[in-house]
Formats: sequence, structure tokens, C-alpha cells
Amino acid sequence: MYARSSSDIAWQPVRCNARQNFVCKKAEGSCQPGWVAHQNRCYQFNTRYLLSWQQSMQFCRGQGARMVESYGNTATNFLKSYADELRSAGVGTYWIGATDNNTNTYKWSIGAAIKYQHWVHNPPTNTLNRQDCVYVSTNDRNGLWRPTPNCGTKRAFICTIGFNRPVKTITTPRPTLKCDARWTLNSGNCYQFNDARRNWDSARQSCKNQGGDLATINTNRLHSFVINRIRTQEYWIGLNDKARNRKFIWAATGLQTRFRKWCPREPNERGGQENCIEYKNRCWNDQGCSTGRKFVCQKPPKSIPLGPPITTTPMPFSLHCGVGWEEDPSSKYCYQFRDDQMSWNDARLACKRMGGDLASIHDRETQVYINTRSATMNSVALWLGGTDRSKEGGWTWSDRTPFNYVNWAPRQPDDARHNEDCMGYYVQRGHTWNDFPCNYRNGFICKKY
Repeated sequence: MYARSSSDIAWQPVRCNARQNFVCKKAEGSCQPGWVAHQNRCYQFNTRYLLSWQQSMQFCRGQGARMVESYGNTATNFLKSYADELRSAGVGTYWIGATDNNTNTYKWSIGAAIKYQHWVHNPPTNTLNRQDCVYVSTNDRNGLWRPTPNCGTKRAFICTIGFNRPVKTITTPRPTLKCDARWTLNSGNCYQFNDARRNWDSARQSCKNQGGDLATINTNRLHSFVINRIRTQEYWIGLNDKARNRKFIWAATGLQTRFRKWCPREPNERGGQENCIEYKNRCWNDQGCSTGRKFVCQKPPKSIPLGPPITTTPMPFSLHCGVGWEEDPSSKYCYQFRDDQMSWNDARLACKRMGGDLASIHDRETQVYINTRSATMNSVALWLGGTDRSKEGGWTWSDRTPFNYVNWAPRQPDDARHNEDCMGYYVQRGHTWNDFPCNYRNGFICKKY
């Protein structure tokens, strides 16, 4: 239904696919997307970018907001109520807007005196000839304020702004990827080459103890990276057929390999006991899993906010699903729309680490919501959770929900080159589904109940 722009504004029924101008409605006294309402203020929980206290203050001010303050128990209890959500998102501490500015008196970042006291030690300490800044630990159920002279430490932070105040577009640091000491970054993951000789299971456990797994080598680029490091030496990787003979899967994902770099006449399963895969003479060889070998570990990198600023928008926060998630108002599900370019496997792992899975779509309403929300993304294409890797043409959703709705593009899926087993769609081509090779690097959509 639409209304004509005339003096006698009357409703007219038209087809729903007709193109018309439109009017939006927003509740009075509400907050922008990505902000959480409490009493007469809005709060933004910033967990993706870890900044110093000074950077956090500038970040908030750049939006026309300010760092969070607390003038009484009500605000303090509100922040405490999100401790579990923040902790589950990996946030250990966050900055608040209090500092002594290298004096003996603590004030809020706007210059207001701190009258309400919620210190871990009262009176709070002041470091001689140094600025002290205040943070809160999410492990502290009381949410007590903790002063520190280390104001340059990178932490999460919270901004606040009044109801109906416009939020300005801000500049934020570009997150870059960083690996721990003795790990090397390549192709979006961190790799460690271990010289200790261990059997395959012990090597894998060593990798898992460090937050990773034995390496998945599924591209020519990664293969070249590994052989340039190890030369002709023998190193375990994550490939094995321990569960089922001749079905080689990667330990980290449980997925069967399509990428192969076997040595001549391998795998030969000599003696019927060679179920684990090593690099030997720059190619793959099956070997007995109890053999002692050096090994290659792999784990995700850390996202560190370094480099030039870029324009961005506020991080979503869902009361139902937590930090980084936004709710579809017409359903019980939450979504994350990510421009990080990953393979289908890596995108699914990223979703699962956040408590979700790649998105499944079961009705037209959800498809329209996803179309609308993803229209402004930077990615050329986005991964969904559909795959037919178990059986060609037998499409299923990775979250194991029924495959009861389809939105394929014309002449899709076509399994071009016989290796297109993962579902996605082009953002600017009608939002209909295509099958892609699973090693393509696309943005992706996560879904969570």
C-alpha cells in the first residue's frame, strides 16, 4: 500500500514489487543501530578495536559521544549486567572515562568531578608524575574501578551519547593481523614450525595446547610457503585417513581434501599402517602415525588495531545474542555481516568460534532481510551455509536445518569445472544463489539463535 503525494492523501493498493519512495518511522527516545539504550542514554560497546585510553576518548568524541561515566548505582549496575556478554566475546577489561590527568584528582573525561565512588581501593592511587587512567575488569562481579598509569594499554571501551543525538561517522584504526612470537603469518593464519620430534597425535596435541591444530595445506601458496621453510625435511601436517582408509581429511576441520601434493606413487599405505601424512622431499607421503617427526601448527591470528584510519560504522550489540550480532526484528535469529575475505571453510570456522554458523535461509522474509542488510557491504560475494560436498547435487545447510527454500540464480547451481560445492551470492547481482569453489575468498554471513 502507498499514499499519493497530494492534498487528499489516500492509500492505494499496488503490487509489492512496485518501486516507490518510502517513509521510515523510528521510536522517540531510541538509539542508533549498534547502540544499547538505558534510561535516557545510549551505550556503544567497542570490542573489535582495542585502543589506548586517549584513543578511546578520541574515538568516542569523534562520534559526538563521550567515554562512559557512572554517576550512581543505576549506571554501574547496567554496565555490570553486561560483564558476562563481554567476557564471552573475549573482553577481559575495558576503559571508562575517568583519569587524573597527571594530578591528584580524578575527573571524568568531560572535566566533571567524580562524586560517586566505586574504586577497588578508596582512596584511589595516584602515580607520581604520570597520568592514571581507569578501567574495569569483566571478571570482577562488582565492576570496581581500577586506576593504572599504563594508559597506553590497548583495551575495549564503551562510549555513551544522549537519546536522539546524531551519531557521526567516525574514523577507526584498520585492524591488522599479528601472530605470537615464533609464529609466522601467511594467507590469513599463523604457522609454527616445531623441531621437536613427536608422533602424530602428540604433535597435534601440542598444537591444540597453543590454540591451534596441525596445519591445513589446501592452496599452492601455502604449499610453497611450507616447502620453502622445511626444504626436504620431514614434518607432520593435519592430513590423515585414521577414521576411514583412503578418505583423507584435515584434522582441524574434519573436511576431505581436494588439494593434493602427493609424492610419486603415494599414498601407498605400506604395511597397512600409514594413516598420517607428512611432508617428505617437498611433497606428501603417508607414514605410520607413531613415527617421530617435526610438525607444522596452524592457528588464527590476532586482530590488532594498527595502521591508517578508515571510515567505519558502530559495532552492533544485541541484547539477545551479544557483542557483534544484530537481530533480525522479524525472527528469533541474529546475524553478523562480515567483509573479511575467507574460504568457505575458514568462514564457517569463524562463525562457529562466535557461537553461530554460516547463514541458512528458509523463507522469503529472511532472504529480503539479508538482501537489504548486505546491499551496502564492500564484498563482491558473500558465503552462505549451503554445500553439496557430501553428495553432488544434494544441497544441505551447514547448521543441519532443513533445506526447504531455494533462491538459485538462473542456470545455477552448475558445478562449473566440477569443483563448485559451496554456496554464496553476488551482492550486486540480484542476491540469488550461486555455487562457488569452496577455496574462493568471499565475505560471509553468520547466523546465531
